[in-house]
Amino acid sequence: MSSGSSMSRSDNGSSHRRRPLLCSHGLRPVLHVSLKKDNPGRRFWGCVYYDVHEECSFFSWADPDSETLAVELDKMEKRVDLFKLKCVVSDRRFNAAFFVRNFWMVPFLFV
Repeated sequence: MSSGSSMSRSDNGSSHRRRPLLCSHGLRPVLHVSLKKDNPGRRFWGCVYYDVHEECSFFSWADPDSETLAVELDKMEKRVDLFKLKCVVSDRRFNAAFFVRNFWMVPFLFV
């Protein structure tokens, strides 16, 4: 009965929401923490029966891996460096415009 009511709720105007992920048992996955040597402490979404040894193929990392994160950080650092360079160029242009605006008339004042 409750699954029918949840289906009717999802069909009544909530098409903009994502449907919940379900494992092969038809259940929502839960957050686990890896205890393996390769990924110690890394969080992942898995079946509720993960530790019970019932077969289920559902698996999804909850956070990006360190390689993906390093690539994203590298992109962000390049964007920050480019922004800093644009700020320096803009500052120099402003200073030049200020100098020209305020000091081009100085020779004419003493004539």
